[in-house]
Amino acid sequence: MSMIFIDPERGDPKGMVVIVTWDSISVEPANDVTLTMLQEAVDGYIERVPLPDDIPVTMWVNEDGISRELPYNQITTKFYRDVWDAKGVDTANLHLFGTAVFTLSVGGQHSGEDGPIDIDTAYSLAQSLVGSIQVEGPSFEQNGR
Repeated sequence: MSMIFIDPERGDPKGMVVIVTWDSISVEPANDVTLTMLQEAVDGYIERVPLPDDIPVTMWVNEDGISRELPYNQITTKFYRDVWDAKGVDTANLHLFGTAVFTLSVGGQHSGEDGPIDIDTAYSLAQSLVGSIQVEGPSFEQNGR
């Protein structure tokens, strides 16, 4: 379990973030979501991945994932394709690379105000990510639950 999203000066965690690598999904405690924390989690500059407005989370990835040859993230690619395909949007040529972080979209997808996800939503999201994959080996770590 990483402690990227815990600032000891901010007290107890307010919620969770969901961190997805190419081979694992973990739900981590968070008491804040800052640019620095997101950059540390994805190992570089961040890019918001657009999701439909009715999805209450934001997905963040490394904006240089392809050029840095980060591992292909089948888990988040499948999630992204599924949510947009359900809206009739063709996403066949989209691929995501490297670690992704899911945060709560406080003011909507374009507000720039993100925070920790409540624990039930975080675990529900993680479970839906696990259920959407068709590969061997990805783990689902239930940190603190």
